[in-house]
Amino acid sequence: MSTLDITTPASIVHDGCIIIKRSTRPDDISSIHTRIALPSVREIGLFAHTTHDENGEHDKSGLDKDDMPNHAWLDELVPVLSEIAQDFHFEKVTLCDFSWGCVTKSTREFLLSRFSSATHLKLCTVDFWYTNELLKTLQSFPRLTQLEIVNCEWEFLNLSQEQATRTEELNLTHLILDEAHTQYDPVVLWLLGNGERAIVNVSSAHIVWENTDARCLVRLMEKIAPSLRNLTYRQKVKNLVECTPTSRGLDGDELTDPSFSAVLAERWTAPENEKVATVKAMELLRTTRVNRGVLTELDACIDWSPLAVFGIELLCQLLSHQATSVSLTLILDSSPNDTEWDTVDELLNTLTVNKTTLAVFELWLDGDLANSLFFDDGAPIMRRLPRLVQQNIWQIGYVDSSYDSASD
Repeated sequence: MSTLDITTPASIVHDGCIIIKRSTRPDDISSIHTRIALPSVREIGLFAHTTHDENGEHDKSGLDKDDMPNHAWLDELVPVLSEIAQDFHFEKVTLCDFSWGCVTKSTREFLLSRFSSATHLKLCTVDFWYTNELLKTLQSFPRLTQLEIVNCEWEFLNLSQEQATRTEELNLTHLILDEAHTQYDPVVLWLLGNGERAIVNVSSAHIVWENTDARCLVRLMEKIAPSLRNLTYRQKVKNLVECTPTSRGLDGDELTDPSFSAVLAERWTAPENEKVATVKAMELLRTTRVNRGVLTELDACIDWSPLAVFGIELLCQLLSHQATSVSLTLILDSSPNDTEWDTVDELLNTLTVNKTTLAVFELWLDGDLANSLFFDDGAPIMRRLPRLVQQNIWQIGYVDSSYDSASD
């Protein structure tokens, strides 16, 4: 789509998207009616600039002198935003860089009601404070076909069982669960409707999983496997913030269910010991057995750790026999032991890939480790992966991370 710019100080329309930020003036928005053809604008993005701007550049202009988020500017724009909400059919809504509790109740309610017909919701660097507010936001867009959540957080657990339980169908063409500060359990709970959604279809997914608790991930994959055709998967274990039960809420948070929150908090407590987590995760895979679905394109990258084997086995269960493209990258700080190599080799050997499948197995490691595994035309790594070598289908290679980092 061609770039559409308004010659105002804010220049708020770009590529069919209305950009709303702190420097936007009411007159800038009002002028859209006379300058832009209605069908040309399909998106609206609201950027609070507490950490970065709409281009991803460092920008904290949305903070006050005490370094606290100041979203009062948005209240002043509500009247004119209300006007354009009536005239434009926004297919995509982006909320970026907000501290949700610093937005007034009336403005929060306005944003979640006036743009609710959008089918594509992107939440980027939003601190929702409470899980109740997170679920309120998700539920305010009943026509969703695309959902993106990137770098968001929701530390305090105060949602109710009634709020989490959904029965309506959910059909997403794209689902993105990218890096986050807090565990994704509340989002998955909503996606699955607390186990009550009969139909949850996801055609394409990008998932970054950083939690040692695999139960939530397995439940999600089990549900969407019959519809999932394309998956980009990133696994790296780190200490995410766990949701803390609270009876508090923002102004307007009527939904409180302390007993339900307490149950969820106990259920969502992640094992601190990754080896313990791995035993539990592998047992879960054996008892759940995610059914092989229609996944034909897989691009996976896994940091090597005790949980890496779980991630590989989960992906092997998901992949269709008709897979056309499979790429698995393992990021290594040190070489797995012989038993671990044998497990990886055995798991990948269970995949039914054929001569027409583009199958790539890649290791991301530093120079010394690369030299130890790939000297003599890769003989050491070939000895560790005999089944893969015998298949003669997989392309086995490596990236020297020390060289790559030095060249950035």
